[in-house]
Amino acid sequence: MSPVSRGAVLPRVSDDHPEGLENGIRLDQADRRDDGRDADHNVREEARNAEQEGGDAAHEAQRALHALVHDDIVDIVAEVALGGRREGMGGTANQGHRAQRETEIGHRQGLVTECILEELDFTSEGRNADRLRGDFVHEPRVVVPEIHWAWTSETLLVMDYIDGVAPRDGDTLRAAGIDPAAIARLGAEAVLDMVLINGRFHADPHPGNLLCLDGNRIALLDLGMIGHVSPRRREEFIGFVQSLNSGDPAALAEVLAIWSAGSGVAPERVHVTAERLVARHGGGRIVLSAMVADFLPMMRDEGMVLPPDLLLIFKALVTIDGVLSAIYPEFDLSAAMRRSAFRVAQARLSPEHWGPVLQALAWGAREGR
Repeated sequence: MSPVSRGAVLPRVSDDHPEGLENGIRLDQADRRDDGRDADHNVREEARNAEQEGGDAAHEAQRALHALVHDDIVDIVAEVALGGRREGMGGTANQGHRAQRETEIGHRQGLVTECILEELDFTSEGRNADRLRGDFVHEPRVVVPEIHWAWTSETLLVMDYIDGVAPRDGDTLRAAGIDPAAIARLGAEAVLDMVLINGRFHADPHPGNLLCLDGNRIALLDLGMIGHVSPRRREEFIGFVQSLNSGDPAALAEVLAIWSAGSGVAPERVHVTAERLVARHGGGRIVLSAMVADFLPMMRDEGMVLPPDLLLIFKALVTIDGVLSAIYPEFDLSAAMRRSAFRVAQARLSPEHWGPVLQALAWGAREGR
């Protein structure tokens, strides 16, 4: 593949539709319907059909994520082409909806642009690899290839070669002497630790970006797209999962209100959304792919804007859930989340967690003298 400059890619938009984006939030032409219906309607309808026909819920959840971004990017192009004029859009009500939607589009456009920039700079991918390797320095079962910086540049990435088996099906892994159950458990622990403890995670953990190694180890590849989770967001996400798992709509509504702050949605509508989500998916095992396929259209129905970093978290979790379920059908991501609670609590008590807090307090005390 020949080197591509930022200037050659970012300013240019296709005359008809944006091109698909690999290694990130993919904007496929297949995700756009030609029958005039909006993307949310299509996602809901296809999710219902998939349930009736025994379809793959993980695929539907991915389509929900993709449709949100793809529909917005197409709207950006349409707005530019029409000089900001859209048929049938007039009056204060439409202007209010449009302002809210433009804010939502702007957030996602910024996320996509950031992902493109990171994918085009191989030194960024190299730094990501070094950071993730450092995060797993005490976990030898998670392997990140070493980067050879002497030969690496913005357009060339040189790293260790790793020989392994892609996690596509259990039979292939067993034939290579690898235990699918052990890989499923380790894969879930690694991704959850990245999201909930380290605050830095592989945002696209599909089978092409993972290798299973002898000794039931996992290698992480293609680290151009890394998501970051602030400590506050980690606490919010844990609260989201816990309140949904326990079937507590009031606690869930508190999290949704934080996530949709600034959307102008009435508190009672946030509570209605929480109650609907708990009624469908709460109080027991969470089938993440099915929940996400419902949750995202619900948010859009009520005009709530999901922060871009959460889209990446859900995307990563849905992707790894599908991968690990394919190699080990008994895999249960919600159970893995419950098991991760001890590691999260342990991390909160670690010196690495409290060190920066104590340093900040000490600095504040000195400044207050």
